Amino acid sequence: MRKIIAIAANSLVETVRQPVFVIILAGGAFMIALSPSFTMFTFMSNIKLVKDMGLATILLTGILQTVFAAAGVVS
Repeated sequence: MRKIIAIAANSLVETVRQPVFVIILAGGAFMIALSPSFTMFTFMSNIKLVKDMGLATILLTGILQTVFAAAGVVS
Protein backbone atom coordinates (compact mmCIF):
# COMPACT_ATOMS: atom_id res chain seq x y z
CA MET A 1 0.00 0.00 0.00
CA ARG A 2 2.92 2.35 0.68
CA LYS A 3 4.15 1.98 -2.88
CA ILE A 4 0.77 2.96 -4.30
CA ILE A 5 0.59 6.02 -2.05
CA ALA A 6 4.14 7.00 -3.03
CA ILE A 7 3.31 6.72 -6.74
CA ALA A 8 0.09 8.70 -6.30
CA ALA A 9 1.87 11.45 -4.34
CA ASN A 10 4.63 11.67 -6.96
CA SER A 11 2.05 11.87 -9.76
CA LEU A 12 0.18 14.64 -7.94
CA VAL A 13 3.34 16.69 -7.43
CA GLU A 14 4.36 16.29 -11.07
CA THR A 15 0.89 17.26 -12.27
CA VAL A 16 0.69 20.40 -10.15
CA ARG A 17 4.10 21.52 -11.43
CA GLN A 18 2.86 21.68 -15.02
CA PRO A 19 2.07 25.21 -16.24
CA VAL A 20 -1.00 23.95 -18.12
CA PHE A 21 -2.57 23.01 -14.79
CA VAL A 22 -2.30 26.58 -13.51
CA ILE A 23 -3.56 28.07 -16.78
CA ILE A 24 -6.65 25.83 -16.81
CA LEU A 25 -7.32 26.55 -13.14
CA ALA A 26 -6.99 30.33 -13.64
CA GLY A 27 -9.20 30.21 -16.73
CA GLY A 28 -11.89 28.33 -14.84
CA ALA A 29 -11.78 30.80 -11.95
CA PHE A 30 -11.96 33.69 -14.43
CA MET A 31 -15.01 32.19 -16.15
CA ILE A 32 -16.76 31.65 -12.82
CA ALA A 33 -16.02 35.26 -11.85
CA LEU A 34 -17.48 36.48 -15.17
CA SER A 35 -20.61 34.33 -15.09
CA PRO A 36 -22.83 36.98 -13.37
CA SER A 37 -22.08 39.43 -16.17
CA PHE A 38 -23.11 36.83 -18.80
CA THR A 39 -26.44 36.19 -17.10
CA MET A 40 -27.48 39.78 -16.40
CA PHE A 41 -29.45 39.88 -19.65
CA THR A 42 -31.91 37.23 -18.49
CA PHE A 43 -35.18 38.24 -16.93
CA MET A 44 -35.98 36.08 -13.90
CA SER A 45 -33.61 33.11 -13.74
CA ASN A 46 -30.38 34.96 -12.96
CA ILE A 47 -29.31 32.94 -9.90
CA LYS A 48 -30.11 29.58 -11.50
CA LEU A 49 -28.03 30.44 -14.56
CA VAL A 50 -25.07 31.56 -12.43
CA LYS A 51 -25.20 28.25 -10.54
CA ASP A 52 -25.47 26.24 -13.75
CA MET A 53 -22.61 28.12 -15.41
CA GLY A 54 -20.43 27.68 -12.32
CA LEU A 55 -21.06 23.95 -12.17
CA ALA A 56 -20.48 23.54 -15.91
CA THR A 57 -17.23 25.49 -15.65
CA ILE A 58 -16.06 23.34 -12.74
CA LEU A 59 -16.93 20.20 -14.72
CA LEU A 60 -15.05 21.35 -17.83
CA THR A 61 -12.05 22.49 -15.81
CA GLY A 62 -11.92 19.15 -14.01
CA ILE A 63 -12.16 17.19 -17.24
CA LEU A 64 -9.38 19.20 -18.88
CA GLN A 65 -7.14 18.87 -15.85
CA THR A 66 -7.77 15.14 -15.73
CA VAL A 67 -6.88 14.75 -19.40
CA PHE A 68 -3.62 16.67 -19.07
CA ALA A 69 -2.74 14.88 -15.82
CA ALA A 70 -3.34 11.48 -17.38
CA ALA A 71 -1.27 12.43 -20.43
CA GLY A 72 1.57 13.60 -18.21
CA VAL A 73 1.54 10.54 -15.99
CA VAL A 74 1.44 8.09 -18.89
CA SER A 75 4.50 9.62 -20.51
